[in-house]
Amino acid sequence: DGDLTRASIIEAAGVLFGERGYTGTTGKAICERAGVNMAAINYHFGSRDGLYLAVLREVHQRIMSMAFLQGIVTGLQSPAEKLRYFLGELIGRTLEKDNWPLRIWTREMLSSSHLFDQLMREEMMPKFDVLASLVSEITGLAPDHPVTKHIAVAYWKGGDEFMDSQIVRTSRIDKITAWGGMSSVRHIQ
Repeated sequence: DGDLTRASIIEAAGVLFGERGYTGTTGKAICERAGVNMAAINYHFGSRDGLYLAVLREVHQRIMSMAFLQGIVTGLQSPAEKLRYFLGELIGRTLEKDNWPLRIWTREMLSSSHLFDQLMREEMMPKFDVLASLVSEITGLAPDHPVTKHIAVAYWKGGDEFMDSQIVRTSRIDKITAWGGMSSVRHIQ
């Protein structure tokens, strides 16, 4: 069955990408682990990049799916209970044993792949919009109000240049909230 084969390849690739990274993982190793022939990656995903993008999307589904977020926001609980539940689930999912999705996500945060910006547009930003509606409930401000739209990034002095260039890109954030004053963010451009 094609769906089972596709899922098997994603699972095998996820484990290997989590252990070895994108550049350290070969298509051959993925196919061997999944028990499929070498043509299966191109057949199901078009390319190795297509497979990696599918794995990144699976990471987002497992850590926090859009349906789950929308369910929280539209639930009948108080805003504080919704936020508490969201944070509890997020923390719980990141603490799961043998968590290849978290290993891949950590790798992406530390050294973004060439597909990270696409993932940001397609998976992360829509989820931020849903979370903005929860913040709106809590603050009483409109979802498009600057307070609800801005992402506050706590950043401390001492990060390395590579980390700064990958995570703290001004094109990815609207506002930096810095504890420690200007000296704590002066090195960020």
